Amino acid sequence: KEEPTPESDKEEIEAETETSTDGQVDHTQGEAMVWLLPQTQNEDNPACIASDAFAEAMSEATGGGWASDGLRGAGGRWTIEVYYGGSMGRENETLEMCRVNTIQIVPANLSTMEQYLPDFGVFVLPYLFRSWEDFEDYLHNSPKCVDLFDRLQEATNLKLISITNNGTRCLSTTGIDPIKSPEDLKGVKIRSMEAPVWKNVISCLGGSPIAVSFNELYVALQTGVVQGQDNPLALTYSQKFYEVLDDFYKTDHCYNTSSYFVNADAWNGLSDSDKDLFNELWQEYMIDYYNEIYAEFEANAVAEMEESGLRIWEQEDLDMEAFYASADEMIEREYMSDETYASYITDVKEYCGYN
Repeated sequence: KEEPTPESDKEEIEAETETSTDGQVDHTQGEAMVWLLPQTQNEDNPACIASDAFAEAMSEATGGGWASDGLRGAGGRWTIEVYYGGSMGRENETLEMCRVNTIQIVPANLSTMEQYLPDFGVFVLPYLFRSWEDFEDYLHNSPKCVDLFDRLQEATNLKLISITNNGTRCLSTTGIDPIKSPEDLKGVKIRSMEAPVWKNVISCLGGSPIAVSFNELYVALQTGVVQGQDNPLALTYSQKFYEVLDDFYKTDHCYNTSSYFVNADAWNGLSDSDKDLFNELWQEYMIDYYNEIYAEFEANAVAEMEESGLRIWEQEDLDMEAFYASADEMIEREYMSDETYASYITDVKEYCGYN
């Protein structure tokens, strides 16, 4: 009578089936999987282009290729299906779908996570960070943020895999003389979102906040309801706001981010070799390649907007210390009485050496 195979032997046999004769892991062997990745942007957006490249690479690495029917990442053992233009729902909806493993990968603005843990609201404060490098380092490596994302995963079943920069919020104006400091924006009507924090942002930049919905912003700028806005360069370009603007200032007061999460159960169910493959290709395409094509996208946008007559002002043209000081004063007045916010604000200054 044949004896049952011991568990240790089973593990050794399984490991052998994942390794080819040249010692490399054979990713074509193992469980077939389909993971869904929704994007809210259209397919010509850098985030979608990078997602397609990631899906294709994942398919090829697991034995498939680029399907003739256009399905992204089809044919391999591990298929990544990319959906564009919010076709799977709005950000809040796709987050909930990822929590229950209906979809496996989801992008979300970092500030959106405030609905799960109030701590995340602190990251929309202006000039909390003075560079993207400081922001990225703090989010990934500071003990306070490591703990924050651990608590988020425990509360939501969403595991952070990366944070990418979608540009910075910058001031732009129409019908007024070029500015250099917050003092020059006194009395100037600048579009704001409804939330009090965004009105505080506009106020500390010197402007008078006027709530205008996003879909009404172009006409509001065109007709003088507002004389300015604060949106990233890429969005100012894609929405054609530059057509009704005169000046764009690289104030870089808030960072727009895409925080990518995976369903923690789906991730924990992967083999170590599949996790390694995912991490390797994610870094190559969703971080390195994305940063490359996003930089190209912004450069092309700048060239086209300048050709149209928009004046673009760099930080050396501005009194940045005045902007920093105005933001610090507002944060001290409005947010340091909040124990949670104050703990992060103090920690950021210490971690980044801003004291």
